[in-house]
Amino acid sequence: VAAGMALIDESTVAAVGGELHPWATANVYCSTIDACRDMADWQRAVEWTEEADRQMRSQRIGGYPGICRVHRAEIMRLRGTWPEAEQEARQACEELERFGLLDSIGWAHYQVGEVRLRMGDLDGAAGEVARHAGTDRHDVAARGALQRFHYKLILRVGLAFPGLNGVQ
Repeated sequence: VAAGMALIDESTVAAVGGELHPWATANVYCSTIDACRDMADWQRAVEWTEEADRQMRSQRIGGYPGICRVHRAEIMRLRGTWPEAEQEARQACEELERFGLLDSIGWAHYQVGEVRLRMGDLDGAAGEVARHAGTDRHDVAARGALQRFHYKLILRVGLAFPGLNGVQ
């Protein structure tokens, strides 16, 4: 694993260092963050996101589109910058829909729902769950994420309304 992550870091250094075309940089960044996510290496994901952000600003690029934006939203959410995370995830929803990448749009809705849940907006979170459920029905990973999200929502509702759904 360590050797693989070292190779990922090496490719990402080249990407965020300006050695690649912005499109290739976006692909490398997105793959790097996806690998960090899979390894639950959030510190590395944060560090590469900060580097990628600096690179985007230096090239006057507004952001990496689509699923890369969803990854960025997740990192922002985990860091506690919820308004920015929600904005990023909502923009990803729009882009993914515009590009016809409907197999990935559920993850963007999931991130919006997670943010709304953390901000105490249960109705907003439930609405995003409903949108998420309507997009990724055939994706096993998305169904698992949706189940976890439903569980979190039920717990939060149970905490907000003791006795509801048997949660004390």
